[in-house]
Amino acid sequence: MKRLLLLLIWILFVSNFLFAWAVWHIMAGGQRIEKSTADIIIKIAKVPSVFFHELIVYTGLGPSQLAIPNQIDQYRTKNMSGYLLISTLSSENQLAEIQLLDLEKKKVVQRWQPNFDDLELKNISKFNLRMTHPLLLKKDLITIADGILYRFDKNSMVKWKNDGNFHHSIELDAENSIWVCGTINRAVNGHSIHSTIWDDGIFKLNPDNGKTIFKKSIYDILIENNYQYILFNTGPNTQDLIHVNDIQPAFKTTKYWQKGDLLISMRNRSSVFLYRPSTNKIIWFKTGPWNFQHDCDFLNDTEIGVFGNDVTDFNGKSYLIHGHNNQYVYNFKSGKVSTPYTQMFKYGKIKTLTEGRSRILPDGQLFVEETNFGRILFGDSKGVKGTYVNRINDDYIGMLGWSRYYTKEEYKLSTQ
Repeated sequence: MKRLLLLLIWILFVSNFLFAWAVWHIMAGGQRIEKSTADIIIKIAKVPSVFFHELIVYTGLGPSQLAIPNQIDQYRTKNMSGYLLISTLSSENQLAEIQLLDLEKKKVVQRWQPNFDDLELKNISKFNLRMTHPLLLKKDLITIADGILYRFDKNSMVKWKNDGNFHHSIELDAENSIWVCGTINRAVNGHSIHSTIWDDGIFKLNPDNGKTIFKKSIYDILIENNYQYILFNTGPNTQDLIHVNDIQPAFKTTKYWQKGDLLISMRNRSSVFLYRPSTNKIIWFKTGPWNFQHDCDFLNDTEIGVFGNDVTDFNGKSYLIHGHNNQYVYNFKSGKVSTPYTQMFKYGKIKTLTEGRSRILPDGQLFVEETNFGRILFGDSKGVKGTYVNRINDDYIGMLGWSRYYTKEEYKLSTQ
């Protein structure tokens, strides 16, 4: 009996050792295990995580992982107008919810919370679902959930979906087509690159039916424009080599870009560039001074803005270079970069290591989403003027998922 017990213990030890090796081998991009078998192994490895998340909610041991401990007041805003469209959690059931907030009335005027079963998601618990970068379109809502782009009607019913490994930003161009970041998820055609590197791309979609009109690999764009050195001589050489996180279409032609050009951000290259889809040409390219940035915007006829996380990685951990994030403004006419909102970031202690959004508003104020800490902030060159958080209860606020600010006129145009 004792020998049998020792044998069982030895078999269990060896099995766990082999299983751990198999998971490591698959995640490292190894090819020794067939894909069908590898998929089963990864699903088994996820079982404890799924069980844990379900247990947290049903036993009342704690909130969803998308809730953040925080004691800040819900509103600290004065004389603010316009609307916030935020992705967060419902205070009633702690499930993912999109809220349209009237800043002047300090009131949520509309909510979207789709039925989880209608989304037909397979790899995520409903308690950890996150819907990102919501966009208003003719009283409907477009957002990303677990890599799928959805269009919901005003009653949160699914009108269409496109399962395209989408992530990060969603933007409309001058013709109301949708531009979204995505992962093409293939070995890069014809190039000597390791097949496990994620091939991020840009996608153009029809807003009426969600069908893909155009897609292009960022890797291919760089190679075809002789920027191959950017891929391998700067930034971390990881699977997430490119990490495209924002695509901003130009709405008009100026001296420095044409209507329809795209301003594209690549976080892990610390680079922003102008790309012309009609000719497959990179018009302008700049690396830094921003570092691991998120979000880039056209500001006027001569300037663009870039939200710099300004972090660096050491041994897999991120650190703030200056102790805070920053907003950069690049002037094409002068070729100079300025940081007019440094005081706001410094005194507001704005320091999201990942994600983050910003927009310089028509009145000159800066809108910032400090995603990692669930704060929305408004300020100017002198400091923070207002903040907002979505309070869940006395102890927690809801994490954000790439909020969007609308002026009154922008809101009116977006819902017509």
